[in-house]
Amino acid sequence: MSILAKTPPMGWNSWNTFGNNINEELVKGIADAFIRRGLKDAGYEYIVIDDCWSEKSRDKNGRLVPDKNKFPLDDRLRYPQYAGSNRRDSYK
Repeated sequence: MSILAKTPPMGWNSWNTFGNNINEELVKGIADAFIRRGLKDAGYEYIVIDDCWSEKSRDKNGRLVPDKNKFPLDDRLRYPQYAGSNRRDSYK
């Protein structure tokens, strides 16, 4: 069994395009564009929200939390199709 992937991981990173001006609507628009333009079918799997998506302070357990102004609702509540989007098979 090989530990190398057959193809490199393919995705897009928000920083070079949006810097710290990232928000929920932009991310959803990028995800929709990936599908519309056939990038998912071409092997692109990841949309990386690089930086500036979280609050300045962490929760009581030390975890980063989304900025409530940039990402007002938890996608699992508003967009159930995105629930578990950290799993590789979530959009299949």
